Amino acid sequence: NDFMDKVVADTLKGRVPIMKDVEGAEDAGAGRLDAKEQKAEDQKAAAMHDTVLVSYTNINSDDYQVAYRIDKYTTVDQLHRDACSYWGCSHGDYVLCRTTPKEEVEALWSSDDKMGGRRREKLQIEGGSSEAILDATEKSQLHLVSWPDLETFVLKRKQLKDLEAKILQDLQARDTGPNTIKTLKHGQGFAANEVVLEPHIEAMRQWPGVYQMLKKHKSKAQRDQKWTRVRFSDLMALILLIGLSILVHSLRSQHGSWELRNGVVETLGVGLPQGPLQKQMMSFNKIELYDDIWEWFNGLFLSELYDGDSTLRQFYKPVGYMRIRQQIANRKDCADRVIPFNLKRRCYFIEVNDDTQDKETMRPERKGVVDTFMSAAANSGRMATPDPFVWQPASAKSFSMYGYMQNRYDGSGFSIVYNTSASTGKQVAADLAFIKEAWVKPQTRMLIAEVTFANYNLGGYVSANFLLEISPSGAVKPDMDIKSFTVYHSYWAAVAEAVDIVRWFLVIGYMFLLRIYSRTRAKMAKGKTRFSYVMSLSGLTDVVIAGLFVAIQVIFLKDDPPKPESLTAFYTFLSFAHDLETLSIMEAVFILTCLLRLSSFARLNTTVYGFYKVFSRSVVNFGYFACIFIPVLCGVGAMAHALWSPYIELFSTYTLTLMSVMLAIYQPFEAIEEMYQHGGGWTLPFLVYFVLVIGLFMVNMFLAITVHAFWEVELLEADDATLKEWSHDQWLDWALWAPVYGKLTGRKPGASRIRGFTVAEEDDGSSSSGSGSDEER
Repeated sequence: NDFMDKVVADTLKGRVPIMKDVEGAEDAGAGRLDAKEQKAEDQKAAAMHDTVLVSYTNINSDDYQVAYRIDKYTTVDQLHRDACSYWGCSHGDYVLCRTTPKEEVEALWSSDDKMGGRRREKLQIEGGSSEAILDATEKSQLHLVSWPDLETFVLKRKQLKDLEAKILQDLQARDTGPNTIKTLKHGQGFAANEVVLEPHIEAMRQWPGVYQMLKKHKSKAQRDQKWTRVRFSDLMALILLIGLSILVHSLRSQHGSWELRNGVVETLGVGLPQGPLQKQMMSFNKIELYDDIWEWFNGLFLSELYDGDSTLRQFYKPVGYMRIRQQIANRKDCADRVIPFNLKRRCYFIEVNDDTQDKETMRPERKGVVDTFMSAAANSGRMATPDPFVWQPASAKSFSMYGYMQNRYDGSGFSIVYNTSASTGKQVAADLAFIKEAWVKPQTRMLIAEVTFANYNLGGYVSANFLLEISPSGAVKPDMDIKSFTVYHSYWAAVAEAVDIVRWFLVIGYMFLLRIYSRTRAKMAKGKTRFSYVMSLSGLTDVVIAGLFVAIQVIFLKDDPPKPESLTAFYTFLSFAHDLETLSIMEAVFILTCLLRLSSFARLNTTVYGFYKVFSRSVVNFGYFACIFIPVLCGVGAMAHALWSPYIELFSTYTLTLMSVMLAIYQPFEAIEEMYQHGGGWTLPFLVYFVLVIGLFMVNMFLAITVHAFWEVELLEADDATLKEWSHDQWLDWALWAPVYGKLTGRKPGASRIRGFTVAEEDDGSSSSGSGSDEER
């Protein structure tokens, strides 16, 4: 550098003659008194700071810093106003503080005297006096702190002082000194302890949103290759389990179940034209009033069930017994109200359950009808037990039916039982008069007819249950619960039981015990807790798979019901039919969960892994947005229920209202004309609010969240094309157990966990057998 300076100086002197005179003048005055004074002034100036670092202290977040050029004339007030202007904060709300070498905080002015204190002082004193605000022997740094955060700032500095000894040791190990610039970032107090961010992240500091997103995300060098957590053995075990489960599900599924059920629904539920005039009888689905019940019983029910030439009996055979059962509401105290004495009536409960049912023995008042009922012959087809006038509790094998007006009805009540031979039809027809006039009462809340059919062509049975809910107003709500089932085990059912043994080993032995054990060990090796894998999404999915399988086996291992043809008393097969249906549904859910788990293994591909990151980021924001969406949706539902519940069935209950509102997001309201007719002027404002708030804004916010999450993933997770490729050696390392890979290739295991295209090193024999590597894979 000196050589180059001399060459340049000589060249300038040769071409610019005046520079020779300047040099001579400088040499001539070198020994003069003014030259010595100028040299002393230069030494004083060198002892002063020319810059100061101002830290904008944001408690519980990052410090923001900016350096200012200063001279001997710069005052505290000038620096304070410039710093507040830079960060856009009020200079009256913030104070400049300095820290002493002992980590003591000194505010340069008090909150009571915001215009006094040391605001008018200069930052430095000529000669570098220690009494100056900026000591020439220390690093020049000040902190801009808000008045409310000043006490917290002081407290944190005191806490840092207790850790000073340890921090100084760390600094000495890094060849740094105690005069390192002090900040609050990371709560350590020294810039040397701060994590150095990548340059492109620091460049985004002035845009806080992008900066925070990039800062919280790990760099590509630090990022774990999550797709390498997919083990080849897990993949093969899951594919085998899915294949076996699909096989079991198909072997146990009842073929023709839709045809088996639909034949009963169309004949007893809907009905066919009867007689020479092809008159349509009252169908079960059209029952709305009390008298409609008896029109259906005397018409379609009797003709199809007990007429030997009926359409139903041509394809189905009634087996076992038929039961008619009712539940009666008990009497209750009437609400206080001013009613004339001659108009008062008894009050009864609206719903029937174990506490509100009338369980007392019935005493019918219609003596003539009762005598006719009781005089029936012993071989009439009506069973002597149970007694129609005595309340019967629910049996252990009974199944609670779910209704519309009431959530559920158990198997208790008053019952009349008949056999299902065609000759019994006359007795049933005669007894219907007694049932209508003397047995069923105004306080009856539930009436049900239960019967079982066999279809030997399709090789199955049908449990038919016709529920009639009778409200205190006389309105009736019909509901059919018709389930198909089979009680005989075929050859293919035995094959499914054998396959279940293999599934037990795969699910419980491998997926649950071995996999969770190995993944838990891998997590603990990384310093995480033993429950970290079980509480992760992958671990919870494995637990759900095991739990579903155990639940399936518990249902399957239940005792079989009796054969319908061998019954000597009424037996309801509804519970067994529901168990078979639940078993089929749970098998399907089990397969679905396994397929979802298999799809998670597709993150072996980095593009698919990116889609999973989009999903995970979206779901988190969906949860936050749901805090807005769900209350608004419930408010819309409450408004719709208040407007139209008395007039439109789709809004008659809160459940139906919410279902109707949610479906209306993607399709128009089904009863729009009725809504307009009964809305009383509220229909148009309701629809405008619903379309603008729910349809246009809130629903599209879910799409906007997904698009934003996709942009974030594209920004943060994109990798170079070379990192997406694996060599043949890496594929072998991933697919084989470590000992097998080592013996087959003679290389060290672990190539699949190295980023990018690579080949493993030769095994020199010093490495272990590789069991640990296999666990990591």
